[in-house]
Amino acid sequence: MTRITLTFAFLLLLGIPTFSQFSTSRVPITEVFSSNGKFSVKSYSYDDECPTTRGRSIVYKADKVMYEINRSFDVYTFDRYFLTISNDGSTIAYLANATYHDDGFKNVIIYKDGKRAETYSTKEFSSCNSDVEKCNLFYDNSSMVIDYQKSKPELVVFKEGTSDEEKFLNEQYVLNYNDVVYCVDTKKMVTLYDLKKREIIKKVPFRSVYEKLKKLKREMPKTDFFEYAYKYIPDFVIKKTNKKLAVEIENKTGLKYVGTNTSDFYNYKIYRIVLAGYLTKSGNFEIDTLSCAKEIDENKIRAIMTTNTFDASFLSEKTEKQYFKFFLGGFRNPVDSLAKQELLIEKEEQKKERAKRLTLDSINHVYIPVNLNDCFLQLNKILKPIDREMIKNFKERSDVLSLHHGLGMWIRNNWGLWGGSRLQTYFVQRGFSEPDGMSSIILGEYYGWLKGNQEAGPKFELKHPLKN
Repeated sequence: MTRITLTFAFLLLLGIPTFSQFSTSRVPITEVFSSNGKFSVKSYSYDDECPTTRGRSIVYKADKVMYEINRSFDVYTFDRYFLTISNDGSTIAYLANATYHDDGFKNVIIYKDGKRAETYSTKEFSSCNSDVEKCNLFYDNSSMVIDYQKSKPELVVFKEGTSDEEKFLNEQYVLNYNDVVYCVDTKKMVTLYDLKKREIIKKVPFRSVYEKLKKLKREMPKTDFFEYAYKYIPDFVIKKTNKKLAVEIENKTGLKYVGTNTSDFYNYKIYRIVLAGYLTKSGNFEIDTLSCAKEIDENKIRAIMTTNTFDASFLSEKTEKQYFKFFLGGFRNPVDSLAKQELLIEKEEQKKERAKRLTLDSINHVYIPVNLNDCFLQLNKILKPIDREMIKNFKERSDVLSLHHGLGMWIRNNWGLWGGSRLQTYFVQRGFSEPDGMSSIILGEYYGWLKGNQEAGPKFELKHPLKN
C-alpha cells in the first residue's frame, strides 16, 4: 500500500482502479446479517489502511462458525462500501466505489463458500462507461442535497426542496432484499444482481423500481472499532531479555543501529531492512515481507523475528493480531572510518547510475520523453479522451495547478525529474533545476497544446534556448 498516495483526481485521469487510501487510528470490525437474519459475516481488519484486505472474515449461522475467509471487508460508515450475505450463508458480495490497488480485485467481488467466484469493474457491473464519462458504482447526491451547516453527526438535514426520491437515494443507493442486490449508479440506473445464481439480472432506470424500493430499508452494518497501536518495529521488546529488537539485531549482526540520529544518515552508509508482518496477541511475529541490504544476513533477521516472543500488551483486546510495516532507521558499520568510506563508495556508484539514467529512453519500463513536444504525445497516450477533454476545458492555464499532486507527481516520479533522466537534462540545459517547476511547465504547456497551440513545444525552446 509499496504504497504511493496519489490524488483521487489523477487516478481517475489514468483510468487506474481508484482507492481513497488513508490511515486511521480506529480500525473497523464489521458485522452484517442476511435478509432472513439467519446468517452473518463478521469482518476484522488487521491494519490501519482503508481499503485493505489484511484481516479475516467469519461466517456464522446463528452463533456457529460456518467458514472463514482470509481477508477483511472494510465498511466505513463515512464512505461508500457495501457488504452483504445471502440467505443461505453461502454467498458474500462486497461492493465499493474504491478498490485497493494491490488487491487484484475489482469494484464488485463475489465469494461463494469462502472462495472468490466473480469480480466486476464498475464498467462491467453498472451502466457507467468510465472510458467516456465520469461515473461511480454508487449514486452520491450528498453535495447536492445535504445542508452541511445545519446537519450534525447524529442528524442529516436536507436542503429545502429536496425530493423524497433524492432523500431516499442519499442512504439507499444500494441494498439487498431477499438475495437480490439493488445498486444505483451515478446515472441513476439500477443493477439487479442475483446472489443465488451469482449473475446480473438486469439494469433498469431507478424511477422504474422506486415505488418498490422505497418500501424497503437498507440493513446497516453493526460496526465496532479497535484502536490501532502505532509502534516502530525496532522498538518491539523481546520478552525473554526485555531488550528492544534493535539491540538484539546489533548483538546478532555486529552492526550499529541508527535510529533518530539524522547526522549519521549523512555521514555514514546506512544498511536498510524492509520488514512487515503481523504481531499476534501471543507475541509471535508472522513475517509478511522481508528484505535486507546485502551487508545484513537476512537469515539472521528472519531467525530473530521467528524465534523470539515479543511484548504484545499494547495491542487492543479486540483484535487477535495487528499489521506493522514501519522499520525506522537502519544499521551501519560500527567502525566510523569504514562507514564513512562505504558512503563515499556508495555516492560514486550513485553518480555512475545517475549518469547512465540520463541516456536511457525508458526507466523501470516507462518511456521517457525526449522533449516537451514528446511529453504532449505521451500524455495523449496515457490519458483517456474524456480526461484530455477535462484538462482542455479548464477555464485558465493556472487551473492545471490542481493536478500538481496527482498527474504532476506521476510525471516527476516516473519521468525521472527527481532521479535523473534525459527529460530532466532537457530542462536543466534550459535553466530549470526544480522538478516541481518542470512538471508545472509540462502541464501548463500541455494545456495550451490541447487548446490548439501546436507550436507550444518549439516556442518554449525558442524562449528558453540551451545554455552554455
